[in-house]
Amino acid sequence: MRAEVAAARQGAVVLRGGTNGFTISRRHWVTVRGFTVAHTRSYGIWVLNSSFVTISGNHVSYAGRRAKGLARSGIYLDGTRDSLVVDNVAGHNSYAGIQLAGGSTP
Repeated sequence: MRAEVAAARQGAVVLRGGTNGFTISRRHWVTVRGFTVAHTRSYGIWVLNSSFVTISGNHVSYAGRRAKGLARSGIYLDGTRDSLVVDNVAGHNSYAGIQLAGGSTP
């Protein structure tokens, strides 16, 4: 089964605050497209132990906090394989804009 979460118009849906804008864990064939995610306490978009995920056309900013142990990336893939991160804007985050970790592969 394939799932797609998309804004009707790019940037029309704004997720502001909260822990993460999106958390995708142990899922396959998921697309997140066209969202604005800002001012999250942790990662803007967090993908964990998943595969065939597409993160496309999102604007992710101000993820995490500029304090010891609280810095986070805007888009973070951990243990995720065969996935695509394309045409996103990820800036002004407390750590990296986009980070691949834990053996993640494009």
